[in-house]
Amino acid sequence: MKPLIIGTRGSKLALQQAHQIMDRIRDVYPNQDMEISVIRTGGDKSPTSPINQIGTGVFVKEIEAALLQKKIDLAVHSAKDLTPELPKGLTIGAIGPRQDPRDVLINRWNSSLADMPENAIIGTSSPRRTALIGRYRTDFKITPLRGNIDSRLDRVSSEEIDGTIMAAAGLIRLGLEHCISEYLPTNYFIPAPGQGALAIEIRSLDYGLKDLVRILDDSNTNLVITAERTFLKLLQGGCSEPSAAFAQINGDKLDIHAFIGTTSGKEFFEATASGMAHDHTRVATQVYETLLDMGAIHLIRGDSVE
Repeated sequence: MKPLIIGTRGSKLALQQAHQIMDRIRDVYPNQDMEISVIRTGGDKSPTSPINQIGTGVFVKEIEAALLQKKIDLAVHSAKDLTPELPKGLTIGAIGPRQDPRDVLINRWNSSLADMPENAIIGTSSPRRTALIGRYRTDFKITPLRGNIDSRLDRVSSEEIDGTIMAAAGLIRLGLEHCISEYLPTNYFIPAPGQGALAIEIRSLDYGLKDLVRILDDSNTNLVITAERTFLKLLQGGCSEPSAAFAQINGDKLDIHAFIGTTSGKEFFEATASGMAHDHTRVATQVYETLLDMGAIHLIRGDSVE
């Protein structure tokens, strides 16, 4: 049996996630040889450039190219890094169980967002997080901050900046929960689509591998991530403004909470929608159309005056 080649980025978190997938496959297929192939992406090559200036798919393009060229057999991604439309010939073979989807605050006072001093300096390069921070704390000064988890934590601990916002999932997977000052509730700090979940990407026609990776799939997580990604696809008409959608399953129902706004947080439209979980596409479409009805159309078209 030839080795299964798993493609991933080379960060500590990405490697941990790839090994987690490898271990789950080995639990079911103990005789399957596997190897990890580390691929340097555009986002890794430009560690200080603002993400929105590098382009889309900055953490996945090179890995997807290797997949299409059959240099690797499957790719392990943070689901939030995937573009709404995958390249032709590729598909998501499985979505793993979702880790904590929340954003978290890390700051040098170990305080809540509300209790941080006025004019604190927050490091983030995420337009979504910038918009959400601006909605609740207009006094904060936002400074660009990129890099791996360790480097961002170092910037806070050395007091170069006062705090930062990160995904809870990455810190939890690396055993760094002790660094968290506050878990930010999803009802006001809406997570990025796919945040906290791992996506397994394969070639669309690789039917044997489809059967193999099916063991990695969590059906409920797959439903909510698909709903969130559907919302993103609906925004593809030139929208470059901060946005997010977060879905949850409650019984046989799916609830989705979405927003679109401006980076400053001065314009902010948010909406919710609910429906049957199996009809997740309709629910995602409903929340999108509600935002249009509320007046967000100019942001979706990119007509913001900011």
